[in-house]
Amino acid sequence: MRTKKIFGDYFSKMKTGFNELLSYFPAVEIPFTLQEGSEHEFGLNNDYIPMSMLDEWIYPHLPFVADEFTEIIPGVHWKTTGGCTLLVFWSARLMKYSFIIYSFDQNGKWIDQAEVAGFTALGDEVVRRMASINDPDTIYVVEGVQKINATDIRPGDSRKWEIQVLSTGELHELELVG
Repeated sequence: MRTKKIFGDYFSKMKTGFNELLSYFPAVEIPFTLQEGSEHEFGLNNDYIPMSMLDEWIYPHLPFVADEFTEIIPGVHWKTTGGCTLLVFWSARLMKYSFIIYSFDQNGKWIDQAEVAGFTALGDEVVRRMASINDPDTIYVVEGVQKINATDIRPGDSRKWEIQVLSTGELHELELVG
């Protein structure tokens, strides 16, 4: 019986911390789009996440190592049809600006992450992504590559895919052809 109490306390504290984290990410109405410039609205409308919460909830799951130049701005959240919670935040690093989605289960346990939109300079090329969320369980992503000095867009250098949110909260990427 003692084990049940310990786990109950643990999940209760985790849920409380997760609800506090959620308070920095307003609920969003679907459909919406993430693209260059969306971070300005996040920055104007949302408070910054305290360092202690970044250390506990955000930094451990980043697909990169945060340093003193990393900036995180909270975005929005929504619930999937399976009851998972998805958070979007903007991350800025040297020449890489990204919108990242984290998925959490119903108890506030982190499940998965995906970089879905943003801007990256790679050598003499610029990679731009935008994401469209039209239903709670699917994220459509389009990515284009362009030479830094070029004014034309090369459709052959673009790709599109969708990210499906499974009932477990896992994010499953599917390449779209055509």
